Amino acid sequence: MTTDQDTTLATEAESLVLIFPCPWESLPEGLLDGVHAEHWQEEATYELNEATDSQKQEGITHVGTISFAGDDFIRASLIIEEPLPGLESLAGTSAEPLTATEIVMLEQHQSVCRVILPAGRRLGRRAAKRASQIMATMVEAGAIAAFLPGILRLHGARFVRRQTMDLYDPTGVANLFIGAWHDGDWMRTRGLTAFALPELETSTKAGMNGAYFTLMDVAANMLMQMAKFPDGAELQIGHKTFTLQTGPMSDTPDEEAPINGSFGVQTIV
Repeated sequence: MTTDQDTTLATEAESLVLIFPCPWESLPEGLLDGVHAEHWQEEATYELNEATDSQKQEGITHVGTISFAGDDFIRASLIIEEPLPGLESLAGTSAEPLTATEIVMLEQHQSVCRVILPAGRRLGRRAAKRASQIMATMVEAGAIAAFLPGILRLHGARFVRRQTMDLYDPTGVANLFIGAWHDGDWMRTRGLTAFALPELETSTKAGMNGAYFTLMDVAANMLMQMAKFPDGAELQIGHKTFTLQTGPMSDTPDEEAPINGSFGVQTIV
């Protein structure tokens, strides 16, 4: 039986959430529409309206939507909020070191743009493409960085530009939307849950780098096919053969991002 709570959890889990610290107090009208059209050679509408009084009490200044011409599947929520103190502390989560200037800009950001896109397995590829476009549009418009709370990682502008050059490259998609964390002798992915896929885990006993690249290689393939590998499947990665099975960490929640793993965890052995 599915309860209302289960449905809410699934809805939250199957979403891509993007947070952009920005140098402006309010978004200049028409800026994002123009930047998107110039950068992607297609039309998109970034619509914003003033927040209600109750929303303003929660620190929200504007609410709206992002829609794409000719795309009836993806419609994202856009929320402008007051600055979030301490965002500069996330600089260490970036895959590439941020410059001193970028860190200062994070400290002094004037507002936060929050974008929420529906994803899941049905919309997964389309959602990843649109989220990538939004990220690139935002940084080209002046956003300082992109923070993805689902993977607890902040992407600097240079990283976003490079990873969004090819919207259909599964490696780029994995680098943007999938992260990894380790706990003792195990490493686990974060982010596959947004696509209604199981997270992955593997042992780190053979080395952190090997574990990381094994996870990301399998994750990229799962994103490309938008389906999990069956339990017991044998995968050839480099010169090694791995098997997917249920493992010792599968029932251990991710304490920092507990929603990850809502669709299970597969172990690469």
